[in-house]
Amino acid sequence: MTEQELLQVPEELRKLFVLLEAQGWKPQLYDTPVPYYDSKVPCGDPADLLGSIPDGYLLLPHGASGINARFGISVKGDSMVGAGIEDGDELDVVATPVAEDGDIVVAVVEGETTVKMFFTDNFGRHWLVPRNAKYQPLLLEKYRDAYVAGRVVKVHKNAQRGRFRELNALVK
Repeated sequence: MTEQELLQVPEELRKLFVLLEAQGWKPQLYDTPVPYYDSKVPCGDPADLLGSIPDGYLLLPHGASGINARFGISVKGDSMVGAGIEDGDELDVVATPVAEDGDIVVAVVEGETTVKMFFTDNFGRHWLVPRNAKYQPLLLEKYRDAYVAGRVVKVHKNAQRGRFRELNALVK
C-alpha cells in the first residue's frame, strides 16, 4: 500500500497492514467493486451469461481494474481442471476481445458462454481448448457467432471445510 492509502485506512487495519508488511506479506485493501455473475459459467459446454444483470459485486484492490472493465464469474464443470480451475471456483476477468495463445478466456459461442484456453494453430485458426481429455477443442471459425469476451486474470479457489471425523482422527 502507498503511504497515502495507509492514511485513509482505519487505525486497527493500518496496524495490521504494517505488521503484515514487516513479515514480508503484501496486503491489499479490496475496495473497488466489479460486477460478479453467479450463473456458474461452465468449464465444459457453453452456457448463456453475457448481457445478464450481475448477481452482486466483488471487491478488488483500488486501481486493479486498469483501463478495461472487469467482472467476476463462478464456474461449474471439469473441463479446465488441468489448468487448476475447478467446479465452484471464482474468476476475475478483464473484458477484452483480445487473447494470446495460452490465455484462459471467457468466450461466447453461438450466444453461450464458456471458459477455455485460447490457441492459434499453424494455419491461423483460433481454438478454444479444454484442459481435460474428456472434452474436445472448439474451432472458433466453425461457428457463425463466436468470440472472446474476456481474459481470466485470477482464479479464486473455494476453501474446503474439513469433516469432523477426518479432523478428529488427525488430532488423536
